[in-house]
This record gives sequence, structure tokens and C-alpha cells, in this order.
Amino acid sequence: MKEHCERWAHHPISLAVGTTEGLEAIYNILSKLGCNTELITVSLDRDFDVNASYPVNKLRNLAMSQVKTSHAVFIDADFVLSAGLFETLYLHRALLAADERNAIVIPAFELRKVCETTSYECLTTHLAMLPRDKEELMHLHKKSIESNGGRSAILQFNGLSNIHGHASTRYNDWVTQPAEQLLPIECVTSDRYEPYLVVRQCRNLPPFQEAFAGYGQNKITWVMQVRRTGYKFFQIGEAFLIHLPHEKSAASLQWSKSRRKAPDLLPVKQIADAFHEWMAVNVPDTSQIPHCS
Repeated sequence: MKEHCERWAHHPISLAVGTTEGLEAIYNILSKLGCNTELITVSLDRDFDVNASYPVNKLRNLAMSQVKTSHAVFIDADFVLSAGLFETLYLHRALLAADERNAIVIPAFELRKVCETTSYECLTTHLAMLPRDKEELMHLHKKSIESNGGRSAILQFNGLSNIHGHASTRYNDWVTQPAEQLLPIECVTSDRYEPYLVVRQCRNLPPFQEAFAGYGQNKITWVMQVRRTGYKFFQIGEAFLIHLPHEKSAASLQWSKSRRKAPDLLPVKQIADAFHEWMAVNVPDTSQIPHCS
């Protein structure tokens, strides 16, 4: 949160936390991190159970429900935004205001880990490596390629394990895309596309399906429904999100293990299948973004 507060600067944050702690304790932690707590609305999941599946979509809905601005940058806690993102978004306020179904895609990268993520020292190392802006990101990319035998420290997020998750984002174009320009996402390579979006908080915005808890399908299904309801996606220039390396969650490890043994029996797959059936019947298809041919 220290990085979030520093980079988002003097702008409001809606934060959802699953914890057994009280609200005052959370605000005290945020204050010690240097955050301006007057700008942060904290919502707690008071039914949080550390032994149950992590209620990721419940927390996302909780955070979105407390947004007080017209639009929100949807971001998970293990991503860090680039400095100046607000100012870059402000350049495109006319497009966001023109149609409530105009959404902005923020390209997502990941930092290749350089140490074991189990230690605090490693976390500190990775935090120090995080680029603040596009210039720093490109410098780290080029420097690491030169010194690591062609292996970049900066990658498309999940590009190795889930290529279609962000493959429709125009990364190559982003390299030369100025802050003043928006690029349309004209098609998607797969229904697995799950970018991080800037969206208007309105009644037409689908909620996250809270049946998805733990790992898998929780954001993919949301973006599928967003697309199906007629949203158009535009990619922002200069700005980005970057994933901070961390240990794999217990839910992620269990999902990977079960997927190898019996993928069709995964509970998350059964929930996803039911979601697809529900959406086909109940959500008219007004998609503006087709599949790439």
C-alpha cells in the first residue's frame, strides 16, 4: 500500500480488506505507511475466514461499492501502478464521459523475480526494482536483456502461463504510444482476455460473480460479461501496471495440482460452466469487440 499511496498521490482510494482486525487497526497501519487516510475508504469483510477460500470477488465488489468518483481504476493489491497514471487518465476524460461503456485498458506487466519470495529481504529487493514510469520500465527492460543473455526483467503479465490473459493488449504499439493517444482494442484473441480496466461506476457495470472464490476464472468471467454488454476498450499510452512477485497462494497451488489430475472435475470449472450457461440466457450479446480472425 505504501507504493499505491505514493504513486496515486492525492487522489481517493477505495480499499477492501479481508481481516479479523478492526477498522481502526487498518487505518493505523495505513497511516504508518505514509498514506493519507482521509483519502482512503476502507471496507472490511468481517466474515473473513483464513481457512476458507479467499473471497476475491466479494472484496472487489466491496471496494467498488464504495467508489465516490465517476470512474475507478480496478487494480488488485499485488500490482503497482505507474506514477502519474491519474494525470494521464485525465487527458482522456472526454472519452470516458462520452459513453458509460467506454473503458480504458491499462497494460499489465510483471517483474521477473530475482530471489526467493519467501523472505522480507527479497520483497525489499523487488520493490526497489519496480519502475516508476515508462522511461524506467524501458531502461530496465533493455539493461536486463543486455546483462542476462536476452532475458528481460519485464514481461507481459502471465505471458508464460496464460498467454491469452493479456495477449489482446497492444504491447508492441504501447512502446511508442504517447500519453495523449488512445488505441482501440479492436478484437480479442480469446475469451480468456482479462485486462485491468478503468470503468465508470454505474448500474450497467456488471458486478464480479461472488461464486468465484480462491483461484481461477474470477476476473476472466467478469471481463467476458463486460464485453458482452457492449463495452468498448481503449488502451492508454505511457501508463502501466506491474505485478510484484510473491509466493503462490495455497489456492493457486491447489488449483494447479487439481488441474493436472482431473481438470473437468475442478469446482471452479463447474462454476464457470454454470456462469456461461446463465450469461447465454440472461445477458443479451451486444458485444462491440469481436474475436480476432
